[in-house]
Amino acid sequence: MNEIASRKILVEHFGGPDVLRTVRATLPAPAPGYARVKVLAAGVGLTDAMARSGDYLLQRRTPFTPGYELAGEVVDFTTADTPAPSWLRPGARVAAALTRMGGYAEYVTLPLRQLVPLPDGLDPHIAAAVPLDQNDREPGGVQAVFDHIGGPALRKGYRVLAPGGVLVSYAASGRPGRIVGDTLRAAARVTLLNLRPGRRTALAMVREIRADHARYRAALTELLALAHAGTTAPQITTAPLTEAAAVHTDPERRALTGKTVLTTDC
Repeated sequence: MNEIASRKILVEHFGGPDVLRTVRATLPAPAPGYARVKVLAAGVGLTDAMARSGDYLLQRRTPFTPGYELAGEVVDFTTADTPAPSWLRPGARVAAALTRMGGYAEYVTLPLRQLVPLPDGLDPHIAAAVPLDQNDREPGGVQAVFDHIGGPALRKGYRVLAPGGVLVSYAASGRPGRIVGDTLRAAARVTLLNLRPGRRTALAMVREIRADHARYRAALTELLALAHAGTTAPQITTAPLTEAAAVHTDPERRALTGKTVLTTDC
C-alpha cells in the first residue's frame, strides 16, 4: 500500500479562527485493525471552536486537527485478530464519531471498530451531522443525549431521558474569559446528576465510545437509519474544507442554525 497525500486543517497555537491553517500531510499504510478513509464531510461544532481557542478541557495541547465527526469512504484496511465485517470493503461509505480530534482532513486513519456503514443512499453530508447532534430515541423517552452546550440544554436533555438512558456531556459553552470555570461548574452538575437513580450521565463522549464499542456502533447505526428515513435528518449547510476559518466565526457568535459540515468532494 502506498502513502496517500492529504490536506488537513491544523491548529499550531490557540487563538481565533485565523489560526486554522491548511497543511499537507501523508498517511502511511494502515496498521492491523485500522482503515484509511477518504473524508467526504466533517461536522463542525462549538467543541471545535472551543478547542481552537484553548478553552476545551479535552484538547489542551497543540498542534491538532479539529473535528470529532465525519462521513467518508473506505480506501483500504488491514484486519487484526478478528475477521472484518462483511460490509467492509474499499469504497464502502461509513460514518464515525472519533475518540480524538482529527476530522478536518481529506483522509484519516481510523480503528475499524469506529466505522459504521451508511445506509444505501444516505447523503454523507447528513451522515456527518448525525453522530454528536442527534438523540437516540426509544418509546418512553430518549435513550441517549449528547450535549455540548450545558446550562438549560443540559437540564432539558436529562429530563427527556428514558429510564436507563444516558446523557453524555462533552462540552459546555461559557462566558468570554470564564469558559474554563463555567465548564468545570457544568462538569460538577453532570457528576451530581449521575448520583440520581434510574438514569446515567457521563462527562465525555470519548469515554463512552471507548468503554462500549458495541453500544456505540448500535446507537450510531440506529441514528443513521433514522436520518435515512428522514426522522432525525438535521438542517445542514456546507462549506469547503479550506474555508474552515470562515466557518468558525459562526459557532463563536452562536449564529449556527442546524449543522455545518466541511466537504472535500462527493
